Amino acid sequence: MANLGIFYRWRAGWQHALAALLTALTPALVAALLLAGWHGQTLAGYVPVTGDEIFHWHQPASFARVGFQNGYYTMDEATPTAAFARYYAWGLAAPVLYGTAAALVGYGLAGGVLMNIVIFSAAVLAFIYVARLALWQMAWLALLLALYPPLLLYLPLHMLEPLHQAFGLVLAGGFYRLLRGTASPRLQIALGLLLLLAGWFRVSWVVLWLPFWLLVLPGRPRRALLLTGLFSAAQLIFYDLTAAPYLYALSVILAKLPQSPETAFWLYISHVRLNLLQLAQGFPFEVLLRLQLAVLLLAALWQQVRRAGPADDREWLLHVFNAASALGLIVLVYNTGDLVDFRALAAYGLFSSGLLVAYRRWRWLALLVLSLLPVLPATLSTGYRWTAAAYTTITPAQIDSWAQRLRAEGIQYRPQADPWCNTVTFSFAYLFKPELLLALEPGLGISIVRFDADGPFRAAYLILNAADAAAYRQPHQLRRLYQSHDLTIDRNLATPCP
Repeated sequence: MANLGIFYRWRAGWQHALAALLTALTPALVAALLLAGWHGQTLAGYVPVTGDEIFHWHQPASFARVGFQNGYYTMDEATPTAAFARYYAWGLAAPVLYGTAAALVGYGLAGGVLMNIVIFSAAVLAFIYVARLALWQMAWLALLLALYPPLLLYLPLHMLEPLHQAFGLVLAGGFYRLLRGTASPRLQIALGLLLLLAGWFRVSWVVLWLPFWLLVLPGRPRRALLLTGLFSAAQLIFYDLTAAPYLYALSVILAKLPQSPETAFWLYISHVRLNLLQLAQGFPFEVLLRLQLAVLLLAALWQQVRRAGPADDREWLLHVFNAASALGLIVLVYNTGDLVDFRALAAYGLFSSGLLVAYRRWRWLALLVLSLLPVLPATLSTGYRWTAAAYTTITPAQIDSWAQRLRAEGIQYRPQADPWCNTVTFSFAYLFKPELLLALEPGLGISIVRFDADGPFRAAYLILNAADAAAYRQPHQLRRLYQSHDLTIDRNLATPCP
């Protein structure tokens, strides 16, 4: 009988491990099946095509090759405050993480997508382990992940969204253990380090420092508030120093504040008003995600009013805080519409969904899953129209052709040179010419002309369209290397380079 008991425990252990593995692989399997069905492609056939995807691919490729010695990645040649940081407005976390992995295992055009799949699958396993999910909980989680629009849309693309959704899921597991009072000191430290890492990638994660410290330091709210302020300020300052400036609504308003506080105030009011008006606009899956968080916020407040008990109070209070923070950020700080808030809200939505799974809130999970079904056709039809470009538009031969052209004109990485000697400034229109940007040798930085086409430019090379070339104020400082009907390549003589 003792041997039979050991056998049953062994079999149960293997069943649990197999279920966990299948749950972790569900998003990748769904993405692979959809790609095969819609485009006859595999995940390995991915090629970055949009501006964000190209930057997310090229920056790690540069870090893998030359470390921090690459050229600048920026808009209108605006550089970070810290001299060693030469990366775009997302900061240096993604280039360092993905670039380190690329240096270890290699990095093709599909490397970022495959890394995201590995990262997210590992995050699902970590969540299952930390939250100690049973088989039925894993089944609910697999169903949720198979239908979750942000995951369906972004897992087949090289974006940072799958990484942030992975953060949201693992953080949900850690906070569940904190709420249950079963988080060991080691787990608390690991959760704090994960929150530090997440905030390094996206500073909006700093909002979770407050509930973290309140749960880690019960009965000491002043110390929790102090540590929240210190950690949040440190991460915000680090981001501000190491990320390239990026002009968006709030940054423009803040820039006007010293000159005209009244103008800045009314601009901000208009910004918030526009964000509120756009909450009901967009793709069905965009509107649904906002609605889900709003409903969760109201439902959690109702549960709090009912006061079912101390443990329940803390659980629902965390839902209130998470949903209110997410919605507040997109209305008061970010922009709504054009999928900007959709990408930001996705991780917070998965954070609350993870808590619902961990706490076995079956009715809420059933409502959540049912609400995803009506938008599934729009998610698939829209999303897999987007992915079509990344899997069917650009061929390696097109990229190689441009790479040969650029090398022929001497546009190549120069070790030990000034960063501007390893930077190429492009017209904004060429964000939509991915074969040209992807042909740029890793180590060379990419600066995009958005608002300041008349220069002067500091990059050693300029690749401009006819309109931007005509607007440039100092053509006498350029040496024409190549010209076609829609593109010019010039050497900028104002930048002394070897």
